Amino acid sequence: MGYTPPQPDDIYLHIDAVDFRKSINGLLNIVETELELDAFTGTLFIFIDKNQDKSKLLYWEATGLALLHKRLEKHKFKQPKLNDLNHIRLSEQQLNWLLGGYPL
Repeated sequence: MGYTPPQPDDIYLHIDAVDFRKSINGLLNIVETELELDAFTGTLFIFIDKNQDKSKLLYWEATGLALLHKRLEKHKFKQPKLNDLNHIRLSEQQLNWLLGGYPL
C-alpha cells in the first residue's frame, strides 16, 4: 500500500513565523486559537519558520492528523508580508509555487 499525498479542500498559509520546535499539537493550537479554524476537515495548513527555509504542513487524513516537513536547500520560502492578516487562503498552484521557493 503506497502513500497518497493530500488533496486539500482548502489551503491556508499562516503568515507569522512559527517556532519549529512545535509539532502536531503546537501547530493544532495555532490553527484553533490564532486562526480560529477547524483542523479536522480537509484543510491543509502551512507554517514557515523564522529563517524561511523550512515549512511544515498540517492536515487531517481519514484516521488522524499528519505533519509534513520540507526544507529548501538553496532558496527561501517567499512568504507575503501582510500586516493585518494572520493567514491567507492559497490555490493549489500557489501552494506549488510556495513549496518550490517561488514568490506568490
